[in-house]
Amino acid sequence: MEGIRDGFAGDECFVCGLLWPGERPCRRCGGAMRWHHAAIADDQIVLIKVGRALDAWRALGGDAELEALLDVVHVEAPASLDALADLGGSLDELRRAWATLHPEHAPDPFR
Repeated sequence: MEGIRDGFAGDECFVCGLLWPGERPCRRCGGAMRWHHAAIADDQIVLIKVGRALDAWRALGGDAELEALLDVVHVEAPASLDALADLGGSLDELRRAWATLHPEHAPDPFR
């Protein structure tokens, strides 16, 4: 993928759009609209973005770092999912981490 990704308004956050797609009503965003700016669409840039966010989360392990990682993976999907796998991460790992930090946002089987 190369070029420019257009900006877009989305009514999904990373909880209802990435971790648990279709989980409505979302326990985190409630379906609020959010603007995502245009960006350069290049697999290598996505790999760098995901790598930096993943490294920060693994190094610091905080809520803010996990949220930043999930936001990058969500906005840059589907290329970000490949990048995450290439870097040794997985969506299941991120689901477990988010459900541990925010059980109130996770569907019932994760509580």
